[in-house]
Amino acid sequence: MDKVYINSEDKLTVYEVELVNPKALVVSNGADNTAQQSIRSHLRLLLFEDNATKAIKFGCYMFIENDNEQDFKKIHYKEMQDLDGKVIFYDLNGKMANGWVYSKGKVSLQMTLTTEKNYLQMNQNRRANGGAGREKLMNAGDLECNTARLDTYFWGCIGAGSQKTCSWHFKETKYVTMCRPVSPSGDETTIDYIAPLDYGGYWPESMDCNYVINGSAIYTEDCGCIGGNTGKSNCLIIVENVKDSCLKAQVNLALNAKTTIREMLNSTFGGTVMFEDLELTIRDTTNLSNTTDAEMQRLSGLAFEIRLNQNKLPNTSKEYMLSTIYHEILHAYLESKLTKGVDGRYINIDQHEEMANKYIILMTGALKIAFPNISDSEAWALSWGGLEETPFYTTKLTDAQRLQITGLNDRHKNKSLTNHLGTYCKP
Repeated sequence: MDKVYINSEDKLTVYEVELVNPKALVVSNGADNTAQQSIRSHLRLLLFEDNATKAIKFGCYMFIENDNEQDFKKIHYKEMQDLDGKVIFYDLNGKMANGWVYSKGKVSLQMTLTTEKNYLQMNQNRRANGGAGREKLMNAGDLECNTARLDTYFWGCIGAGSQKTCSWHFKETKYVTMCRPVSPSGDETTIDYIAPLDYGGYWPESMDCNYVINGSAIYTEDCGCIGGNTGKSNCLIIVENVKDSCLKAQVNLALNAKTTIREMLNSTFGGTVMFEDLELTIRDTTNLSNTTDAEMQRLSGLAFEIRLNQNKLPNTSKEYMLSTIYHEILHAYLESKLTKGVDGRYINIDQHEEMANKYIILMTGALKIAFPNISDSEAWALSWGGLEETPFYTTKLTDAQRLQITGLNDRHKNKSLTNHLGTYCKP
């Protein structure tokens, strides 16, 4: 045993111990010389400590196969430098858990165990398809996978003294699938699409996404880790049914930033109902009046429908469209938490003295991320544009500020104005 390398992560600290490989274990796909592979292989022990309790939660062995003879001293857990080769993780009982294929230090394929039956079936399918190098797995979504056979050997000696004979001995065969994501066009996409939990790392079979052994939390693409002891029980459901191409582009931009929206709303308004508890349907319609940009309606419980005016909004700036979508999502969120008075304005929020200021700051930032060239005053005005129904529109703004907000919003709504503002998708 040599030195210990420490890698601190969010919830875990990983202690990496370099081991002497007494049996010179080698994992081979049969294509390489086993003796040469042993020179390019390295074995490490990993111990994972819970940062909160300071207790060791689990451990594993990390087997590194280095194709291009990079310096092993620079290669560590999730810090692979320019590694070309494989990293395979085994639990402390020696059972393979998962692995990764690296190209120039970046993951190119994810390895998971499969059965010999699946391995033979995929090879049969490949031959039937003319020998294609990769085969799309059934029910695998946008993944392109192939299979491989990994044979494990160890160096052993028989006899004693001058009669001793040493050679490589076969230990076992494992079968794995090796997958990468592909876009609908067939192009490669980022590998973390298929490994959102622990990209490049070890993940015990019995551990959930909240790092709890035998836990029940699950990972979702939209909401991250939910259930179990995360404190999050629901996941935001959004159904998008927008036909107009201009509106659709801005809706997609908003939905791609749903993590930003979630943080913006939850951190601003707090309470028991969270953004991820909502069920939103967003669609466009030609049935709204010419004075209405959009409307929101509660369907039932925490289910809401947002209707975007197809006759009006596509003629406004992209910045205005996006701010309108953000505001309608805000209205659904407020509707789930608050009640309205007889004047149609939300009540019971006056006690949140700085709520409006905080929301405006976050909303302004979200617009500037989406549109880097928008001015601070425009982003500020568009952010206030959806808060007319809150008491803050009158209590926290002067007449001059409200006039400025109206003027800047109008210049984003009418391209025919000589002093119009924003970018437009329709000529």
